[in-house]
Amino acid sequence: QFATCTLDYIADMILETGCLVQPLLLKKIRMNENGEQYEILRGEQEYHAAMIAYERDTERKLGGMVSAFIASGKTADAACQQATALGNTW
Repeated sequence: QFATCTLDYIADMILETGCLVQPLLLKKIRMNENGEQYEILRGEQEYHAAMIAYERDTERKLGGMVSAFIASGKTADAACQQATALGNTW
């Protein structure tokens, strides 16, 4: 789904900085016996890169490397609209 070289590049940057600087946008979809489950609304590529970085982190220096905004109900749509309007303003 995403280019491996792009994911690798982002993973390397996450390892270098120690975190993912842009938060993911999540929506809680259910609660089950395994805990809470979320849908990624924005930041799926970043999530996959963070998982690669976590696997490569042999020194275990990446503690809370991913932050997220968890939207629910009406706020999920508004949050997606805001993220789209802001685009990549970093």
